[in-house]
Amino acid sequence: KGDNFPVEMVSWNDAVEFCEILSKRENRRGWKFSLPTEAQWEYACRAGTTTTYSWGNTISPNHANYPGSKLKKTQETGSYSPNSWGFYDMHGNVAEWCNDYFGPYSQNLAIDPQGPVSAPYFVRRGGSWFAQLRYVKAAGRIEAKPDRKERYIGFRVAFKKVD
Repeated sequence: KGDNFPVEMVSWNDAVEFCEILSKRENRRGWKFSLPTEAQWEYACRAGTTTTYSWGNTISPNHANYPGSKLKKTQETGSYSPNSWGFYDMHGNVAEWCNDYFGPYSQNLAIDPQGPVSAPYFVRRGGSWFAQLRYVKAAGRIEAKPDRKERYIGFRVAFKKVD
């Protein structure tokens, strides 16, 4: 839709393929582009906070593009203020694919936990302009099949050091 809009209508499969192609093209020795894990996504979203949203516990149309905004479509990236770490649109706008399969959380305390080793669904985080409000929250998560494409699903690229 334009240079300043997030990608949408993209499946998990497409997002992973994009990251693989980008990694080969950029050829950064010891580094690769990928989807963030679910834990990495939430860590970036929260930006050191423990509140419902990265800015606090309440939401309004001034904070994010979510159903309560009544815009009913994807908005330009950066239409809302970034979180305290400089990340834009972590809440709302488009739901973002994560690299993890969807499954229940472990009851054990973990740092940078890994998701299940297999499952039929992958995780999307951040909610969207179309999603129920519970998915827009920092802890909100929803599952989808890897070939699912919708006008409110996109992705965020992570840059990771590899062994």
